[in-house]
Amino acid sequence: MTEAHWAFSVRDQHGRTRRGRVVYSDRADAVASGPGGFAEFVILLLAEHAEVGDVPPGTAVCVPKPQKLHALRDADANKMPSRLQDLTLRPYRMAEYAGGRIVTSPGAALRPGDIFPPDSEHPRLDRVALALLAALDAEALAPYSALIRHELALPPGCDALAELEARLAPGDPESRPPTRAPAVLRLAKALRRMRQRATPEVTLEEMTEDLKFLRLFEDDGKPWAQQALERLLGDVRNAAAPKERRRRTDIAPEAPPANVVPLRRDGPPTEDA
Repeated sequence: MTEAHWAFSVRDQHGRTRRGRVVYSDRADAVASGPGGFAEFVILLLAEHAEVGDVPPGTAVCVPKPQKLHALRDADANKMPSRLQDLTLRPYRMAEYAGGRIVTSPGAALRPGDIFPPDSEHPRLDRVALALLAALDAEALAPYSALIRHELALPPGCDALAELEARLAPGDPESRPPTRAPAVLRLAKALRRMRQRATPEVTLEEMTEDLKFLRLFEDDGKPWAQQALERLLGDVRNAAAPKERRRRTDIAPEAPPANVVPLRRDGPPTEDA
């Protein structure tokens, strides 16, 4: 059995370092459990053609095309280097992978010929990783985008993030929602993260409540409704709940007052006194 593992990291379009691993194996189930630990993704290079069905999320499997006649392999064909940057593939191996297929979960549009170019001996695994990560990010953000569309009653085809941004900061300053309200601040932070293809730090349930809060302040030419003011007050109170004052136990107890005799200005007392 031939198998090798390497750590692999790429930098995405937002400058974030994304870490994963690359596996070379003749077993199709070598990554049956998918990414784990530090890894966000796994790329499996199958040594030989095999039937591959569903793969775990965050996984890409590169399958070479089947060979009817197995040519004589070089003596060092199965020797894997200790570092991924030292991995090179012979021209016939690059052609086998270029003529095969790449199975990913979630699905990513990848052409094997772009990953295993015939004029190179180094596979472009960075392209596999970036396409797989982009698909993972899009899948993770899909529920939040759908929630924004539903709560803001957006028509089909519109940009959910652009619409949320327009509601948070409309052109008319007088029609803006309370900018320092905790719910508005949370939505603004979630919007920034989604712009960077990162999932918001709030749950879907929390974002639902924040979006409902935002809708209470939509500009309709009327003063803020009583319900909006009550929600605003409750939101501020929940976000700025006073912390329980700690009782200090390391302060020495207060000493009893000393029995001090006042000093008289007219000199020491006489015997008659």
